[in-house]
Amino acid sequence: MADSPIERVKQLQKEAATLMTAARKEAMEKINAALSELRDLGYHYFVSEQGPKKKRGRAAASRKGTRGIKADSVCPICKFKTSPPHDARKHRFTQGKKKRPFSSKELSDLGLQKA
Repeated sequence: MADSPIERVKQLQKEAATLMTAARKEAMEKINAALSELRDLGYHYFVSEQGPKKKRGRAAASRKGTRGIKADSVCPICKFKTSPPHDARKHRFTQGKKKRPFSSKELSDLGLQKA
């Protein structure tokens, strides 16, 4: 009786694992020979297997979706809604040190309309 497809897949997976082990062993032999040659020249290196990178610290925390503008929100500086919506970040480049509400001309220049 012929092997079932499932048994054949398991057999191929086992064969693949064996081939991967042999390939890894062969590559490590080449690496160790090269490291030995480097040691003879006075350089000291080591090889280690690297796992998946771990995220560290605050930079690793995802900020995706945390800086969006809510469609129904009012700008804290202008005190009114616009279409398309904007928030205080839009006022970053207003003249003077203190952020101020946009004038009607500035709104039209920015492509905003009072909602």
